Amino acid sequence: MEIRSSQPDLIKRNRKMTTQKIGDLAQQAISLAMQSGLTWDEAIAAFGLASKALSFAAANNGNDPLEVCIAHAKKRFEQGLNQDARMVEVSSFH
Repeated sequence: MEIRSSQPDLIKRNRKMTTQKIGDLAQQAISLAMQSGLTWDEAIAAFGLASKALSFAAANNGNDPLEVCIAHAKKRFEQGLNQDARMVEVSSFH
């Protein structure tokens, strides 16, 4: 889907800001996971649980029915796994 606007620079700037915010949140999540004492496997399970909790919140706020929100969360989780993560700094994990 292509977004058309009379302000293409604004759209590009918003996408860049969103990408930066996503990267920042990912970095914060990684930091919290590393400080938690959980193994990487346990931390991944926690992220899955958080995705489901966000799905419940989205459904409760009227975005879509719960099943649709969960399906969307799974799709976005997979999309996240397909992203380049080399820019995220991780020193070590259990």
